[in-house]
Amino acid sequence: PPAGRAAHDIGTIGDVVEETLRSQGKTSRSRQTRDSAYRRAAAAINEVAPHLFPLVASAEERVIGTRMLPAAGGAGAVLRADRYELHGVIDVLTDVQLNTVQPGNIIRDAIVASCPALPPHFEVVVDYKGDRRPPMGHDYWTQAEWQVQTYAWLRMRQPNALPVAAGVLIYINELAPVSDDMVNLQREARQGTTDAIPAAGSPDAYALSLWRPGAAIPTFSQPFRMQRAIRVIPVTQQSLTNATTQFDQVVLDIERCVSAEAVAGTIRNNWAAGGDDNTCVACDFRHFCPSPSPRQAGQPHVIRTPPA
Repeated sequence: PPAGRAAHDIGTIGDVVEETLRSQGKTSRSRQTRDSAYRRAAAAINEVAPHLFPLVASAEERVIGTRMLPAAGGAGAVLRADRYELHGVIDVLTDVQLNTVQPGNIIRDAIVASCPALPPHFEVVVDYKGDRRPPMGHDYWTQAEWQVQTYAWLRMRQPNALPVAAGVLIYINELAPVSDDMVNLQREARQGTTDAIPAAGSPDAYALSLWRPGAAIPTFSQPFRMQRAIRVIPVTQQSLTNATTQFDQVVLDIERCVSAEAVAGTIRNNWAAGGDDNTCVACDFRHFCPSPSPRQAGQPHVIRTPPA
């Protein structure tokens, strides 16, 4: 390892990542944010990787395909093309790897529990989210499902691919939650809007109910954190059709907005403003958007970014 680094220090990888991001003008918003990222990366490597890596048949697999745009551009809309291209990067698991590990592998057990009627030969696609597990019914919950279903559709169009039986999403932030995550989890548990809560009467449930903002984050058990982090989405022909159709509609909406902007010559009034605060902070047009966030809809403002 480099001078000052112990063997197997996650900082060795982090140094490379941070340097790459700095060259792109990207730095952590605060020391707390940076520390959280390192804790989550360490947890992912030490706790998820031992279960996931033995199952991976193909890592960082690039998938690509094209789809026809719906023939409904709308009055006055001049679409730029009749097709669009999709691509992504996924990890691929196969029945061979899944069948060679013993019960007790967290990823395998989650897949088997969610997909009791697995075919003889199949694949599973894996994607990772640098986010917490969203509540059921939230846009992010649904959109993540559409995304992984679309990845499954793409994967099955690659040479020598097997039928995809499921998609797995891994929400990295659940491995090391922060204060905002705790506030949201308490609310969702109280309202019944999350599918992953501690068992009643368990130490995790007790710790969650007693926590208050400003207090130290409780150390939840590994089984509960994995329950929160791992989401298995069964793949069927119906789910593939629904997800790709929804994706088609999103692309069509974008093309309509591009067409309207080209005709009018301005961005404002030709794109539908929306999204939550995190989306708005990342948007290049937030400084003059008429509706930058749900909290301040209709009030143009400048987002203040906390100092690094």
